[in-house]
Amino acid sequence: MRAPALSFVLALVAACGGRQDDALTTTPEQTDQEVEEVPVELVGEPTCAEGATVVQVQCEDGAAEQCNALDDDCDGAIDEGCGYETGPVQVTVAWNSDADLDAYVVDPGEETVSFQRREGASGARMDQAGRGACAEDEDGGPASRVENVFWSQRPPAGEYRVELHYLFECDTEAGPTTATVSVAVGGRTVGSYNLTLTPTNRETVVRFELR
Repeated sequence: MRAPALSFVLALVAACGGRQDDALTTTPEQTDQEVEEVPVELVGEPTCAEGATVVQVQCEDGAAEQCNALDDDCDGAIDEGCGYETGPVQVTVAWNSDADLDAYVVDPGEETVSFQRREGASGARMDQAGRGACAEDEDGGPASRVENVFWSQRPPAGEYRVELHYLFECDTEAGPTTATVSVAVGGRTVGSYNLTLTPTNRETVVRFELR
């Protein structure tokens, strides 16, 4: 099934940060899958790289999720009902062209989960790897423009980072492409960020710390 059109809301701000809590402890609230009932603590705020912007999400209670890496229905969860999984930590990436972008999620032990290695010893797993126009869906249209990484168990303490690589334009003139990266801790979105990449760019988008 062809991925739905993506809607991006940019917040053009000078400083980039996440929530204002000094230490946020949450318990899972995701509705699609049962999430492991363990508290997960976010230390400080997520921080994003130079050039990235915080997304001020225009959500609406009861709205349909658009599978765009944003919390469209204001329940704190990312893209529930879109077919990918969640857990104590979830990182979801979506982008607005037919290019092939790749997400790399690096844990405190410097182990990376991506399309190249979809499972990590820390419990991380990539269950959705988008290809844009580099592949076709079952209806012959471009493949998904979403990637999703989640932890099926409590993640280890330490710093995590999310990197994006603009791999291919996929025989299109995709050009500069804006990606949204959202991070959920304990089933609640703690930050959403936009970054525009050009072909072959690889950038760190956001870092966050757990304990």
